[in-house]
Amino acid sequence: MLPEQAAFLHTLYDANFAWLYDYAVSALKDRAAAEEITQDTFFTAAQKIDELIEHPNPKGFLMEVMKNKIHEYWRQWNRNIKWLVSLEEGLLAKIPGPSGLVSFSGVLEFARETLSEKEWAVFSQFFQGNTHGEIARKLDITVWTSQKRLERARAKLENALPER
Repeated sequence: MLPEQAAFLHTLYDANFAWLYDYAVSALKDRAAAEEITQDTFFTAAQKIDELIEHPNPKGFLMEVMKNKIHEYWRQWNRNIKWLVSLEEGLLAKIPGPSGLVSFSGVLEFARETLSEKEWAVFSQFFQGNTHGEIARKLDITVWTSQKRLERARAKLENALPER
C-alpha cells in the first residue's frame, strides 16, 4: 500500500470506526462480533483501497461493506442454529425424560462429550462465528484441516444420534 493510500485509510478509520462499531453493536447485539465485523470492514477497505479512494462516498462504501458483513454473519448464524436444532431434535429421541430437558446447552454438552479435543476446538470456534481462516490462525492449523475437522465433527455428532 502506498503511503498516501495508508494515510487516506487511517483518516477514514479515525473518522468512521466509532459510528460503524455502534451500528454493528445495534445490529448484532454482541460487542465482540461487532468489533470483529468493524475491523473486518476496514480490512476489506484496505484490500479495495484503489476503489475506495475513487469512490464518491467513502463513508457510504464502508457502510455497504459493513451491511454485507452483518448480513453474512446472520446467514451463517441461522445455518448454524438450524443445524443445532436438528441435532437437538435427534437428542430428544436419545435422552430419556421430558422433552423440555434438551436445550442448546444440552446440545453443546453432548457435542463436548462426543468429540475429540481437536474436533471440539474447531466445532466450538466455528459456532462462535469464526471463519475457517480465523480458526486456522487461532489453532495454528491449515484452513483445510479446520474444514475437515468440522466435517468429521458434524458426521460424528450425527452418527451418535439414534436412528429415527
